[in-house]
Amino acid sequence: MARLPKLAGMESFIVNGEEEAWQLLEEIRANDFNTDKLAVIKGWPEFHFKFWLDSRGIALTAPIMQAMLEYQTSINRAFMLVIEGTAELKGISEEERKDFEVIFLARRGSTDLSFNAQEVISNFMEKAIGKLTGKQITMIVLSFAVLWAGASSFNAYLEHQLEIAKQEASGKQAKDILDAQKFASQAELKRLELVTQVVKAARGDDALIEAADEGKKALLKAASKVSETEVAGTRIAPEVAQRLSRNARSEPIVDLTTASYEVIRVDTDVKDGFRVRLRHTGSNELVFASVGDRIVSDKDRELIKRGEWEKKPITVRLKEIRRRGVLASAQIEEVLGITGEIKTASN
Repeated sequence: MARLPKLAGMESFIVNGEEEAWQLLEEIRANDFNTDKLAVIKGWPEFHFKFWLDSRGIALTAPIMQAMLEYQTSINRAFMLVIEGTAELKGISEEERKDFEVIFLARRGSTDLSFNAQEVISNFMEKAIGKLTGKQITMIVLSFAVLWAGASSFNAYLEHQLEIAKQEASGKQAKDILDAQKFASQAELKRLELVTQVVKAARGDDALIEAADEGKKALLKAASKVSETEVAGTRIAPEVAQRLSRNARSEPIVDLTTASYEVIRVDTDVKDGFRVRLRHTGSNELVFASVGDRIVSDKDRELIKRGEWEKKPITVRLKEIRRRGVLASAQIEEVLGITGEIKTASN
């Protein structure tokens, strides 16, 4: 049994499964991304990959072994991002590699591979204490568990890749194959939005989501080279995996948009010194926005402060970057004024 982390007397609570983790993430979001306890993972998450290889049913082929290596690399990258603030792996020590190493277990007579992430998460929590706040650790631990070892996030990833593949498919046969696929429910797609928001609240960006996608992409590449694959209970045929893996690096969609937002909070305790938490007055979408180089004047800052203190929406020009249909990052390019006062101010 994997050990629980040593938390130096900090108050904690046990999370016993994926559904419980999603429920806690929802509660954290509803509580304005605040929590006063550390989440401790116990007895899970265990993630399964199963590959069928025709007559070579128990062989670990090169593509499968490569997938495991790349999945491990994505885990290393995630923890380097969180603890050291960089995705660069050249500086990772042997001790850190060992701490964040996952052990893939192969059941005798099959290619049913699994790993339990509890030990890795425990090591991360011990290293993160003193570097991150308790609420950051909790948000990241829960997010890591559902991103790297959760069925819902994997299904949502497949569904987004499927939509891209459908758009790019040209032949009727390819379109028919893709149209017959369905990987995620609407609830699972909403869960991807939830964990993306929690990750951005904890870190200010979605780099952890991108790192998790690297591992998922590796599994798709392996799935395209075997007779059939099952990941976290989801079956993937090789011809489908091949088309989804082609699109695994979906291009981000960049857009400039002008809209009215409520100012939920101005965060000053972040690395870049200034970040604004906004909520779209029409769609209720939550936006974590950094500020562009242009936001240096007292007028801009005063408008943001007024929006926060007076509870008045502001009209903002945002540069948005979306990946897989989810808002990945946003940057304030210009504050046009308090919504409803702009026309008056111009007269």
